[in-house]
Amino acid sequence: MKETIIRATGKTVPLRYVVVSLREAMDEIGARHGAEGWMLERMSECAIASFFLSSSLKCAGALSLITYWDGEVSRIESDTTPMGLVRARAVHDEVLALGPRVPEATPVRMETRRFDEKGKILAHSVVNMGKASVAQNLAVYLFQSEQVKAAVGIQAVADPENPARLKMAAGWMIEAFPDCDAASLAKAEEVARNLPPLETFLTPEGFDEHALLSALAGDVDVQIHREIDPKPFCPCSRERMRNNVIALGKKQLLALRDEQHGAQAVCEFCRTEYDFTEADLDEMIKGLGK
Repeated sequence: MKETIIRATGKTVPLRYVVVSLREAMDEIGARHGAEGWMLERMSECAIASFFLSSSLKCAGALSLITYWDGEVSRIESDTTPMGLVRARAVHDEVLALGPRVPEATPVRMETRRFDEKGKILAHSVVNMGKASVAQNLAVYLFQSEQVKAAVGIQAVADPENPARLKMAAGWMIEAFPDCDAASLAKAEEVARNLPPLETFLTPEGFDEHALLSALAGDVDVQIHREIDPKPFCPCSRERMRNNVIALGKKQLLALRDEQHGAQAVCEFCRTEYDFTEADLDEMIKGLGK
């Protein structure tokens, strides 16, 4: 069963529905980072939350969602686009030190940035994370920062036999439009409260997003507007990484050339390594002038 992101609305009821299944994409991203267990689960849940927010972008931009923590984990970040592209990262040393175990970590705050297609920031918000789960914190964020009434469910579960892979990574969101009447809103809230656990929608073929959407809609007739395949993506390039190395400044470049005879830059999102030779560094140094 192919994983997908479904966006739908009620035909006669002003409600918006988003359903996301992300196991395969996050297995690939997690493998690049060496993420396992708890870390792989939280990276996946942040990515799903980011997809919920980017689904409402009115342009071909991107949404960055960062969760900050106290303890053994400091931050987890995911960027997504309305077209289904996703990347995620955590501090690499923390990922490797943690392995599959559950850390001593307390959620502190959630930060979001919306970008247009040229990378210009359209909006920036920060809220405290007073809840235990990413889903609960996202619902609070939507109400506090965007005055949106929404119910959210997100769950990622690592495979107990292989914590470097996911058993499931899925989520749902019901959002009420401003003109949603009290009776329709109350019915949607009741459906959300009584929704069975997300693992209920796991089948031998994979996660059944359409069955989840049907359960979310209840007796509301819905219209599916888009179904998008989520894909890992990172826009890093050798040229971008070269610019990052140049930004270190002439003094640091001279030290790298004379002491290490080269440099290596690693993308924090996709872990791609870019090697620069001593000759490359010479060219950078010359470009900076005196």
